Amino acid sequence: MTSKTELLEHLRKGNTQQKLGAWGALSRLALDERDLALLHSLLKLETDLSVRTFGIVSLLQATMPPGRLGWSLWDSFRVPSDAHAAVIGICDRQHIRDVQSLVILARYLSKEHFPQTDFHHIPLETPPWGAVGLDKLSALCVIGRPTMFRGSGFIDGLQKKLRFGFDQGSGPLWQPLTETSKESFHCVQQRRPKSGPRLHKAYQFGDERHDFALVQRFRVSPAGRDLTVVIVAGASSLGTFAATEWAIDPATTSLLNHAANRVGYSLDEATSIEVLLKVSAEVRRPAEPWKDVKRQPLKVFFDKSVNALAPPQEITLGLSENRLVYVLLDEDEVEFSGIGYDSLCAICVAANRAHSRSVPVATLVNDHSLWPAGRSLLESDNAVAVLRENVRRDRLREAITITANAVELHCELNVREVSAE
Repeated sequence: MTSKTELLEHLRKGNTQQKLGAWGALSRLALDERDLALLHSLLKLETDLSVRTFGIVSLLQATMPPGRLGWSLWDSFRVPSDAHAAVIGICDRQHIRDVQSLVILARYLSKEHFPQTDFHHIPLETPPWGAVGLDKLSALCVIGRPTMFRGSGFIDGLQKKLRFGFDQGSGPLWQPLTETSKESFHCVQQRRPKSGPRLHKAYQFGDERHDFALVQRFRVSPAGRDLTVVIVAGASSLGTFAATEWAIDPATTSLLNHAANRVGYSLDEATSIEVLLKVSAEVRRPAEPWKDVKRQPLKVFFDKSVNALAPPQEITLGLSENRLVYVLLDEDEVEFSGIGYDSLCAICVAANRAHSRSVPVATLVNDHSLWPAGRSLLESDNAVAVLRENVRRDRLREAITITANAVELHCELNVREVSAE
């Protein structure tokens, strides 16, 4: 029997027949997450259409080892017999909302493989939170914007400390997408405490709907116990459907693993994940379920990391009377702190003053006015080592290079004047 290693070698260097045979054989083997990530990358590089098509089909039929049918987004829902997990969606007097998303997750989180995961429809009036048993759950999935779940301060307040979320806006919970509604209701809000919120607004051009969606996974500790929360939600129903599809897509595992490796993260149950998606689909008339949805991940964040999908192309300094107020990386507010944040500020302020992307290390050591605290945090004998460690730890290696004598910026540097408060 051909080994897994030999089959992978056929996929890399074999002819068409060897590759087709290797894909067929691999689909019958138990594959772990590393295998799947490698196979996804080989598919992207494959130029033979027949091999690529057969590879896609084989990958969908591939066998995951027992206990690994899901991935870290959903592993928390495979709880022991004395624990419970739940998926909740909203309903009103007339409709169960986000039915497509509920069906997708019900198929994925099947009773056979996730026997302790229950599904609940929460009515808008007199919601039965007691029946859900929020105080006993180990994992919870929220379908749709958490602000819909009125009557539970715990759920509708889940996103308040995250980068992204939804405001309730004005008007009813269910309203058509209009020029007015996209300004406050049909939008994803990117919270930026220092520079102000940024709205990612749904819109429609002709029969083409464009939407933004969130997939978020994080851990909270209500009443001293750990609870893993997964949120799949969009600015409109299209976004919620697309977020659900993306969250269970096998390719998502590969993307998240690659993104985490790029910024030096090791994913585990304690890692917070936030993903912003841009999606689009045709609005059919008469109305039909969403189909043929295009999905594009725009941003991926782990804990307080920079965007893990790509290195920043632009750094923006918000200055008020030469006082640094905030730093943006591609319009994302920097969330890490400590000496790493202070070093980044000093580097950018120095580069702006010199009108150069190259900053001498000696300048960072000796010019105390560059630093937020008014004094340099570097000493001449260890400055280079400290700067390199901060760049590595804060995942900025592709944006900043540290040499023996200078710091080099590899992105645009802009300044934005901010009015004094």
